[in-house]
Amino acid sequence: MERMRDAVKTNQNICYLHPQRTYAGRYRVEIDPTSEEYRKKSKKEIKAITQKLIKDAKLEMSVYIARAMRRFATEEKNCVMAVHHIADHYICFMIYPADEPPR
Repeated sequence: MERMRDAVKTNQNICYLHPQRTYAGRYRVEIDPTSEEYRKKSKKEIKAITQKLIKDAKLEMSVYIARAMRRFATEEKNCVMAVHHIADHYICFMIYPADEPPR
């Protein structure tokens, strides 16, 4: 929090990640086993499909963060800030590419 206040006070270049792209609910997958697509599949197959969908969603989020960091580095941003929503609370995290305090 102290670094965030310092960054705001000194008008630092901060980039903000889109909260919907870093939302934990993006990788919660529910499959209806009674649907036509999954009716003939076993529980083991449905579980494998669910795990793959979750893995793909987490990978998509990781790639988004990595691309954002790369893009914002070229825009000379000093900090990347993101909000991550998990269940009933939020976590705000800040990423400083270099280990030095804001100027």
